[in-house]
Amino acid sequence: MSDQVIVVVLAGGTSSRMGVNKAHLTVGGTTMIQRVLQASAGANLPAVVVGGRSDVAPDDVPHIDDDNPGKGPVQALATAMRMFDYSWYVPIACDMPFVRPSHLQWVTSHLGNIHVSEDDIEVVAPFAHGRVQPMLAAYSSRLRNGVLFSVDVVIQSFAELLESSKVHVISVDSCPDFESSPFTNVNTPEDYQQVLASLC
Repeated sequence: MSDQVIVVVLAGGTSSRMGVNKAHLTVGGTTMIQRVLQASAGANLPAVVVGGRSDVAPDDVPHIDDDNPGKGPVQALATAMRMFDYSWYVPIACDMPFVRPSHLQWVTSHLGNIHVSEDDIEVVAPFAHGRVQPMLAAYSSRLRNGVLFSVDVVIQSFAELLESSKVHVISVDSCPDFESSPFTNVNTPEDYQQVLASLC
């Protein structure tokens, strides 16, 4: 199943609340985007970086411009779907420094049980912290021919996309290393300081 999955690293945000490019902030001596890419490599999954400056990704990782910059992360995911032909796409924000290979392996381990053509499943998503999590979820290529690419409606938020998709929810009760808070993201200087403090 892993050869049918690609990790989509979302790096097109403006970092307006942080004031500096979040992707290049270091956590434990490694930039946040590199930590996400290391998790992908550790899970033996290919990755592509969407959006952001051309130097946001290392030379050995594909970087593509967002087709619809400023239209939100869902459209960045749509760009990856247009450019890369995989069965499943796993978006991760570049400011999620605690994602580990085991988390990605846990998500992808559920995909072999999903028969897309039979079950019409479009998203396999974790349920954590009281809600369905749009990051570290797997989005089916079926969305290429569905609402994601509607000419009339440009979906910008993952909440809207999940609401209009058929979602198979997986419980984090079976997630290894969940205590490392894979869904933690860094939006503000205060968030960043809390992440650094958690490593002490």
